[in-house]
Amino acid sequence: TLADTVAVMRGGRIQQMASPHALMNDPASLAVAEFLKLGAVAAGERTHDGWRLGSGIALTSPPGAGWREHEAAAAAGSALPRAAVPSRVHAPGPGHLFIPHSALRPADAAPLRGTVISQRYRSGHYATTVRVGPETGGIELAMLTHARLPLHTPIGLELDWTRLRWFPLAA
Repeated sequence: TLADTVAVMRGGRIQQMASPHALMNDPASLAVAEFLKLGAVAAGERTHDGWRLGSGIALTSPPGAGWREHEAAAAAGSALPRAAVPSRVHAPGPGHLFIPHSALRPADAAPLRGTVISQRYRSGHYATTVRVGPETGGIELAMLTHARLPLHTPIGLELDWTRLRWFPLAA
């Protein structure tokens, strides 16, 4: 088993000390998210209803995903519980979006579209890499699937908005 508490260090300094579950589900910084390699990190801009990533990909949060509800509650002077607010809400501006593997799943009718570029069998699942956006400058997203998907096939991707994390650039 893994330790009860794990420290992620960078340059001799602790970046985050937490349980393995907390590290995987709520990395404290972009450095921690990148070090753990649990998903893709994409540069972009936070908008009022989602993100616009550097490669021209727009991700708009669907109603009920928590973003709009949180902003409405904040405007009314109240707040939603942390568990109901995906990725901590931030004002629009530049930063990085962390998309963990666990936030993705194939879905035919999903508006986010990509192309399967690789697959390998791992422990009862297929580790699948999908390119979203243009061949150069697009984003490679990884997820686990139960079925083998043909290479170079277009697929839809559904996002679990509660698992995404936004890291704004420091002011």
